[in-house]
Amino acid sequence: MTSTTGNPDGFTFVEILMTVVVLGIGSIMIQSNMLRSAGIVSERADTLRIQVQLDEKLWETREKIVYSDNPSPVGDSGSFNQSGRQYDWAVTVRMAPVGADSYAVRATGRRSGNPNAREVARETYVTLRKTVP
Repeated sequence: MTSTTGNPDGFTFVEILMTVVVLGIGSIMIQSNMLRSAGIVSERADTLRIQVQLDEKLWETREKIVYSDNPSPVGDSGSFNQSGRQYDWAVTVRMAPVGADSYAVRATGRRSGNPNAREVARETYVTLRKTVP
């Protein structure tokens, strides 16, 4: 039915269809960005878990070197579970090029089973001080 004033009484099917299409495309874009954000948050959480564990392993290795009667470069490796995820870590110790009785301790870790997981690395130096009685 047409109006005598020239103004339509409501929306046409094409207008409603275009509105639904535009809203659908907008909601898909919002959803994809939310999923991408969730992936980034999950990756950052993995990185923080690994960093905490690596800092602990660096501290333990430092204590072994400092309080050992005969310190020697020794490495270690293993894995840990946290929040239902498996992580691998490794610690390497080598003589530091800065001088005698100095060691470079490097810890690396990554999430197991994920070939795209980023490797996290932490490094510190340990220098033994000789005390004279």
